This record gives sequence, C-alpha cells and structure tokens, in this order.
Amino acid sequence: MLHLGGARTALFNYLFARYHGGEVILRIEDTDRARSTREFERSQLEDLAWLGLTFDEGPYRQSERGELYEEAVRRLSEAGLVYEAQDEAGRTALYFRPSARSGTFRDALRGEIRFSNVEDFVVRKSDGTPSYNFAAVVDDAAMGVSHVIRGEEHLPNTARQVLLYRALGEREPEFVHLGLILGPDGKKLSKRHGAASIAEYRSEGYLPKALVSYLALLGCSHPEGREEFASLDELAREWDPSRLGASPATFDADRLLFVNARRIRTLSTEELYERLDPFLDEPLPEGRELLAVEAVRDEMRLLSDAPRLVREITGPVDPSAFVHELPESSEATFAHVVEVLDRWALEDLESARELVRERVGLYVCGPTVYNHIHIGNARAPLFWDVVVRYLRSRDYDVMFVQNITDIEDKIINKANEEGVSWEEIVRRYIDSFHERLELLGIGLPDVEPRATEHIPGMISLIEDLIESGHAYAPGNGDVYYDVESYPRYGQLSKQRPEEMRETEKGTTGYKKSPLDFALWKASKPGEPAWESPWGPGRPGWHIECSAMVEKHLPDGADIHGGGTDLRFPHHENELAQSNAAHSDHTFARAWAHHGMVNLALEGQVSNKMAKSLGNVLDVERAVDLHGRNAIRMWFLQSHYSQPIDYSEEILDEKRRSYERLLRLYRQISRSDTSSELSDDLAAELEERSDRAMRDDLNTPEAVAALFEVTHRAGQEIAARPEAAREFLALRDALEEVLTVFGFDLSEEAAAEVEGVHIRYEEKPPTQYIYPEGIPSAEAFGQASVELGPSPETLEKVACREKARHEKDWATADRLRDELHDEGWSVEDTPEGPIVSRR
Repeated sequence: MLHLGGARTALFNYLFARYHGGEVILRIEDTDRARSTREFERSQLEDLAWLGLTFDEGPYRQSERGELYEEAVRRLSEAGLVYEAQDEAGRTALYFRPSARSGTFRDALRGEIRFSNVEDFVVRKSDGTPSYNFAAVVDDAAMGVSHVIRGEEHLPNTARQVLLYRALGEREPEFVHLGLILGPDGKKLSKRHGAASIAEYRSEGYLPKALVSYLALLGCSHPEGREEFASLDELAREWDPSRLGASPATFDADRLLFVNARRIRTLSTEELYERLDPFLDEPLPEGRELLAVEAVRDEMRLLSDAPRLVREITGPVDPSAFVHELPESSEATFAHVVEVLDRWALEDLESARELVRERVGLYVCGPTVYNHIHIGNARAPLFWDVVVRYLRSRDYDVMFVQNITDIEDKIINKANEEGVSWEEIVRRYIDSFHERLELLGIGLPDVEPRATEHIPGMISLIEDLIESGHAYAPGNGDVYYDVESYPRYGQLSKQRPEEMRETEKGTTGYKKSPLDFALWKASKPGEPAWESPWGPGRPGWHIECSAMVEKHLPDGADIHGGGTDLRFPHHENELAQSNAAHSDHTFARAWAHHGMVNLALEGQVSNKMAKSLGNVLDVERAVDLHGRNAIRMWFLQSHYSQPIDYSEEILDEKRRSYERLLRLYRQISRSDTSSELSDDLAAELEERSDRAMRDDLNTPEAVAALFEVTHRAGQEIAARPEAAREFLALRDALEEVLTVFGFDLSEEAAAEVEGVHIRYEEKPPTQYIYPEGIPSAEAFGQASVELGPSPETLEKVACREKARHEKDWATADRLRDELHDEGWSVEDTPEGPIVSRR
C-alpha cells in the first residue's frame, strides 16, 4: 500500500519533473512474487490518481521486461563480473562481483557521498527474477532517467547501483536523497505517530489537496509567507527544487488535520455536500441539505466528522445555542464575530446579529514573573498584539485582559535562592516583562490584573464550588476540585478522565481522586499566606484565571488565548471550575492555543524552548541579535496554532524578508499619484489580508499577500523607474497592513558622509557565537561580532555614489564588488543609497 513516505517521494518526483519541463515515468517493481499482486498495484494507482499525480509514461512492470535484464546479465558475464553461488536459503542465485569496492557519488542535497567495503550482491534471484538494485539500474539506463529522488534510507542501495552503472558503462542519473520523516519524538515515523496509508487517509475524510499541500512542505522550505498551496498546479508552478532539505522532517498529525480543516472551509457548499455523500450514514433533511452542510462546516476537521455533527442539529439552527456551546465543540478562534454568527445563524440572521455585543472581550494567560521572558514566551504577547491591532482597525471595541501570576512556587523558590522577598522578585520581573514588550513594540493590555489583587474573588468562587458540590475541603487547610462531579471534564482537551494521569505533583492523602486539583493550598512555614474560611494559605494556579475573567469580562471572554501547553490541565481546569460554579454563565466562547517555540540546532531534534531545559534565549538578546522586525516576521509567517523552530539561519532569512518589504516601501514612500496598477494592488492587498485574518487569524496568508503585491510593484518599477512615484494607494495600504502587524517602518538611520546621504538600519544586529551543544540561558551570546555598517563601509558607499555621479563606472563597479564581498548590498535611489546586509 502507498504510505506517507512513498507518497511524498512520488510527489517530489512529479514536482521536479514539472518544474524542469520533464516527464514522469511510472515503474512498478513487481519482481517480488510473494508481495506483488495486481490488487496492491491497483490500490497504489488509485492512491496516486486520488492525489492528482499523473505520469507521462507507464506503468512499466519489471515482470514484463525479462529480456532486457537478461541482456544486461550477458554483458556483465562477458566482463567476468557475475558468478553463481548459493544464497542464504541454499538456492542458486547470480551474484555481482564489483571491480571496485569503494568510491564516491554525488548527491544534489548532500554533496559527495563516499562508500566502501561493498560486498558481492545478488543481481538475479534463484527464481530467475532480477533483484531490485539490478532492475532499477537497467531500467534507468533504458529509459534515459536523468534524476532519481528518493529517501535517504536508499543510500546503501545507491552505492550498489553506482557500481552497476559503471560496470555496464551507463550514465549515472543525478541522485537526491530526501531526509527521513520522523515522528514528534524524533524517531522514525510509524503508525503510533498517526502515520497511515493514503487509502486510510482517504477513508478518514482527508482531502487530496490538503494532503498534497502538507506533504509538499514536509522536508522542503516554502517561499516567503507560504505554508499551503491552493492546488497541485499552483504548487508545480511555484515549487523550487533548491528548497529541498536533507535534514529529517517531522510529521505533525495535528498540523495535517489543521490544513485539512482549512481546506474543507474553502470548498463551496455544493462541492462539500458532494464530497460528504460517501460519509453520511443517513440522508440529510430533505430540502435543507445545503443548510445543514453549511451549519457544520466550521466544526469539521475531517469529512468523516459530518455524521456526528449533523446528528447534533435538530430543527432550525438556534444561533444562541451554538454560541453557548462553542467552547465545548470548537477550538477555532472567531476573528470576526459577525461573520461567524452569520454562518451559524442561517435561519435567523437578524436574531444572530442581536447577539453580537459591541465589545470583544479577549483574555490571555500572561507570565509567571520569576525570570526574564525568553523568545518563546514572547510569541503569545506578540501574536495577541497583532490580533488587537487588527480588531481595532476594523472598529471593534476590544477589551484586552492579560493577567500576571505573581504568587507561585517558582517565585517563592527564586526569592529563597536570592534571600530577598517574593515581592522584590515580582517587582523586578514585571518591570523586565514590560521592558521586553517595549523592545518588541508590543503594547500593554487594557487590563493587567495580578493574582494577589483578586484573592477575595477567588475565595468567593471556591465557596460557590463547595456549595454546589464540585469542591471539598478535607480539613487540612486545602480545598480540591472534585473532577468526578463534572461529567464534561476533558471536553476541551478531548480526553477521557479514565485515561488521564494525575495533573499535579506532590499528591497528599487528602484527595478523593488523583485527578482532583488544588483550589486553595494551606500555608507552609515561611511562605506568603492570606486568610480564608479554610485557614491561612494561597490560591491554586488554575482558580486565578477563572476569578479574573469573571471580574474583568463579566459577560465572559469572547476569545481565551494561551499556549498549547496550557490546554491541559490549566485551561481544562479553568473551564471546569467556571462552568461548574456558574452553569448559566458563559466563561469563554472560543479558545485559541498558540504552538510552542522549539530550538533547532544542527544535528539535533528540535526541543521546546523552556527555562527548565536551560535552552532559552532572552528577548533582549534576541532583539539585539535580529531586530524586532525580523522577530515579528518569524512569528507571523507561521500560523499561531503550530509549533515554530528558532535558529540563527531562520531568523536571518526573516530579517532579509522584512528588508525586501521595507525596500519597496521606501521606493514608493514619496508617491504623489496612484496608477491603475497601484489601485488594483492596494485593493487586492486589503481584500486578501482581511480575508486571511478572518480565517482563523491566518497571518501567514496575509504576509504572503504582502510579498506578492510588492513583488509585482517592484517588477513595474524595475521596468519603468519613474513608476516609483505612482503608487500612492499601495503605499497607504502597505502602511496600514504593516502597522497592524506591528512592524516599525521608521527603523532606519541616515548618515551624511562627505555630502552623501546614506540610509541604513538603525540598530545593527549582533551575531552571537554559541558554544557547542544546547546553549543555556547564560551561554547565549558569550561572544559577539557587530554586523552594522562600519565608518569604513559608509565611506566606501559615499565614494561609490560620487563615482556614479561623475560617471566613473569602473570605480563605482569596483567599489560595489568590494562591498558585495564584504557582505553588503547597496540600492541606488533618487534619495541616495540604501545599505543593507546581503
């Protein structure tokens, strides 16, 4: 059966051929009579056709090409390179004896590959059929195959095949050995990671476009801002073989599911209804088929979800019921409240609109202040800063609440280690948090509540839980939430309580169940404490957010944000507490969980960036290293819900990406008219970016729109330089979108050198040289080299500009080449040269 690895290999071969205008040859290796059947062949051909992968020649079956193989055997025999011997089963087979046991071959991704000690191997098996390696070489030569793309597990086979090519006097194709596909644990992909055959993905309700789009970027870096492709044809046009990688690729089943859900939302209602037909176990309500399909569309991640979702709809769609149930049935963010309600309330649009409040309430779990935030911690505040900017740009009245946990074990431990009060630790690191937000250009929330300011509200909430039978005080000063009392526990994280492990360390003998969690903790000697009905103590972590949402968003949170690591147990516990205490009140209407930041070091599997692992990069150093605009570009070019890797190379690429955008903006910044092209590009940018943000806050798609429209503007300016003054509408649209995304358009400086006005970046990044291994918080940035333009560089730029004005092209070209060799590029503009790093 065709599995993920084979499907990816077939896809990359297809895209490579289409990119180069070549042909795809389909060969069926059916010489293994025990494993090769026409049923297996039919299944694989159906899978390829379902994926949309067509071929220009074939299929050719090796079982039908015996004469060709026998001719090649004859040639080897005449050269004295084959002999008969007993195989491992004691049967007579034909073996190949290489004239050389070692050598090299070239791999397009890995460079020169050395091999040695190749032993004799079978070319014709005892049943007369050719071996895999022998048949592949003979077929490659006969068919004129120029390129072979396959997985790195074939490297040993390639060494044998190279020796056969040379023995037969045939030209070797160019080899590309793709990196392995790994599971999230860094081990070879298997079914326990969610891997399956293509047929299984089909039967589960995945769309072929979703699978193709995901596989195309598995082990292949994508163009700027692109994480998905609309179709196979679009992919074939834009796919670039230079983006293939030799490093292992990590398969993310959740990401694939996310891509599939997005694809489902792009289908027309009629097309979706047609695709659902094989999955529906009973007919949809007559005359309401399309309404029912549209009503469940946004809840579907797989087509096979449809029967369950449709069964939940009884009678006319009640918009208020769907809004109330949204936290239990969806983790998707509604970035535009009216649009979401319009989709649900198909029967009664006016009633749906009445439900929309004037204010959008946003609550995000903030930091526990016991250390400086690292770059991974910055993902949440930066993302929500963009969300708030976007909603306000669309005239929403946003109430943004982000809490601070200012009492917790880590804070107390830090204070004890330093011999200072816990209040001192809190003050220090709240100040540090605000300073680092400012470095990144992130605004403060409207309300920044602290846990210790809301203890009376927490106590009141705990009392409500005890009174309603959802919590208990065992008499030792603690209070615990009774998980068994709340049957819907696990709904947010999609887990069953009987399959869960204990969520808190340090179990005491007072819990009814290991899953029960602390709402109030009795005080210990030397710890801060507050009076309560159960004795002195302090609140548990989870109760804090429930109380703060209730206080500052009394109508409930429209969107509740936090990291994927908070979904369980923190957010699960918040939801259980709040719903149990006030069942008639909405706690959160939608949840948005952002992915973790991983540290990607060469030769190692990515690890979650965390203070406990000692592999963190402080925000202050990150800004010095890359600049805040590069950091924003890095975050925004990945969907918030997905993990993201950090490395020097990745951030350097994002810095260059932003500089390209800024360069175009500078070119058109003095526009005083607007051409038809400018108007069209401005309208396209506004429409595409807004559509992307409404689609689950899809910043990568919005960024892709930025690059695509600016590229087309740049082409016009390159062909007609005077057009740079004709992009007034596009300039304004760019300013609006870049401002919503929080980019700093003024981040540059200028210098007058010998009468020449030179512009360059205001804060030159610093390149940090890491010690070997995973760097610790202290190890980051032990040595550094400034990369900003030196006075000597600026002087050379000024001399070149003077040479250009004097038409001394030889000197200007020489200086340009010198600057290029030193790592600088110079853009010539009517306002003077702009210097940037290459």
